[in-house]
Formats: sequence, structure tokens, C-alpha cells
Amino acid sequence: MSEGLAIEGLSAGYRHRTVLHALTISPISSGSVVAIVGPNGAGKSTLLRAIAGLVPASGRIALDDVDLLALSPSSRANYLGFMPQSMPAGIGLTVIESVIGALKVSNIAIPTREVREQAATVIRRLGIGPLAMEPLDRLSGGQRQMASLAQAIAIGPRVLLLDEPTSALDLRHQFHVLHTIRGLADEKRAVIIVMHDLGLAAQWADRIIVMQAGRVHTDGTAAEAITPRMLSTVYGISARVERCSLGRLQILSDGLAEPGHPIFPSGDRH
Repeated sequence: MSEGLAIEGLSAGYRHRTVLHALTISPISSGSVVAIVGPNGAGKSTLLRAIAGLVPASGRIALDDVDLLALSPSSRANYLGFMPQSMPAGIGLTVIESVIGALKVSNIAIPTREVREQAATVIRRLGIGPLAMEPLDRLSGGQRQMASLAQAIAIGPRVLLLDEPTSALDLRHQFHVLHTIRGLADEKRAVIIVMHDLGLAAQWADRIIVMQAGRVHTDGTAAEAITPRMLSTVYGISARVERCSLGRLQILSDGLAEPGHPIFPSGDRH
């Protein structure tokens, strides 16, 4: 019996384009925060969407030997909480209504009288209680991200899939969200988080998976994954990796490794 979330031979994409190519990732255990990093177009978001069942996929995705690919979207929602990069506009719901909706999507039976109370508890935990009755369309980008995170964690899923949850947040709210995510992992959840900030990934993640062109380039601790060689090969930059006085990794960029290399390679953008 495998422990945690296992991904084996996963291929996924959009229409006639394959973005992930027979991807295999060693099991992701409960209680861990795993950062998915890599350049634009590496397949980071597609990986999360494939796990969540939002794009066609083949291979094996299992949680403690439960075949997630065989489950319906509503059944899969009992195990997984997904936060997309951005929330669609024009939803027409308040923050608390959107969280209540997330609770009702799952097959978990929650008495009607308790649904609103549970939604309010989640909202307060994220520090957005004052926004509970605000329409989503009136919120700032950062506030919408917080509301989206509330939807993702509402049912207390065993696995959280978070696509750039701090991208629209200021420094204070970045820290608050990442601290909350760390707390959720400490409650025996597996958290998979797409990040662009390698410094934050090194600080908060137990494990970092570096993706390149739909495949895993590196998988390990921050010290193992974030190296000058990886930065040159994957990101095309010349950089040094040093530790500050607190022992945290710092990336000091010296410029492009190949100045004439195109910034956005041809191909997929997912």
C-alpha cells in the first residue's frame, strides 16, 4: 500500500497539446508542503489541474491507493481542495456564499444548519471575517485570492492544491497565508503549492520540485533543488546561492546565462 499522494506516468494537456509527459513524482506525504517551481510554460499549473481532474489525464494518481482518476469530480472534491491562479469574474456571490457553495460541492454530508457556521469559521481563520458579506466582484485581487483559498480549505481536504496563492498579496499577507498553509500541513494535510518566488519556496517548503518542459528536472530539499547549475539550466540565469545569517537560502542573480536566448521559448504556456 502506498502512503500519501502518488503520481506515476502522468500525461495531461489541452486538446491536441500534451503538456505533461509521463510524469512520475515520488509519494507526497501528509504533513508536508511541496513547492512546484519552474519557468513559465513548464507545466506547473497543468500538474495541479490534472490532479484536480480539470484537464484530461492518463497515468496514475492515487491517494493511499484510492484511484483519484476513477472518481467523479464531486467525489474527488472530498479528498482535494483546489485554488486556481485567479477566480472567474461575474460570479455574483458574496464571500461566505462562495465558501458555502464549495462545501456543498462535495459529497460530505453536513447538516444545513452547520454549513454556514463552518463557512464562517474558515473565513475567520484566514482573517477575512469582515469581508464575509462582500460580493466577490467588489474585492481587490488579493482579497479575491484569500476568498479562493477559503473555498479550497472549506471541507478540510487531505490534499491542498494551491496555484500561486500569494501572487497578488503584499508582504504581510504573503506571510499570513504561508503561515496558515504551514498550519494546515501540520494538521496532517499534504499541500502542493505552485510558486514563482524561489526564496519563499526555500523558506516555507519541505520539498521543492523543479519542472521544465512538462517533466521533473529536480526533486529534493531547497539546498538540493536550488543550485547555480539548476538556475542556469532551467531559468537561463547566472546566479549564486548563498545563506543569510539566519541560514536561509538567498539567490543572487548576476544576469542572463545566455543573453541572446529567447525569454519565452516556443510551446505551451501552462
